[in-house]
Amino acid sequence: FNEAALIEVYYGRLDRAAALCNAAMKWIAAVVRASGNSACYRFAVQPYVNLGRLDRIAGRWEESLSKFLVAQQVCLGNPVIFGPIAIDRKSLENMAQHFPDTTVLHNIYILDTLKTLLKATWYGKILKDFQHWDKIPILVQRDFISESFLVALGGLGEYDQALELSGQCLRNSQMRN
Repeated sequence: FNEAALIEVYYGRLDRAAALCNAAMKWIAAVVRASGNSACYRFAVQPYVNLGRLDRIAGRWEESLSKFLVAQQVCLGNPVIFGPIAIDRKSLENMAQHFPDTTVLHNIYILDTLKTLLKATWYGKILKDFQHWDKIPILVQRDFISESFLVALGGLGEYDQALELSGQCLRNSQMRN
């Protein structure tokens, strides 16, 4: 489903891509009902994120961001409801047993949120929402956020702060880039 939806996006058929994403979520909900295996809900997050990406393409910033937030909530172990999917605490525990590594979901949340905020030119929101980026333990995520900070500071005309931040990042041995 996800690959087919991506092909539809490449051809500019966003409505068909959205239909495929919705169909994928319905199918996954049916699989969970039929099998009783709620760990399968893990595969419903990606098509929902893809709907958020379609919202971003269409300039629906708030809708886009709210869909990416679902990935973060799943990482945090918080119950969520989206489309035909309702992931409760028991389902989250089952998902965690089968898929303990949530790094991909957390990366999706960070990257897609940053891309949306940058495209919307909501630079102040980047600086506010990710102000504690240096505390994030996964270094590659710090790279993404610090680079977004540099773009945001430049977009706001805060060139001296951007230059200072770039110097800090370059001198920091933990920063990969």
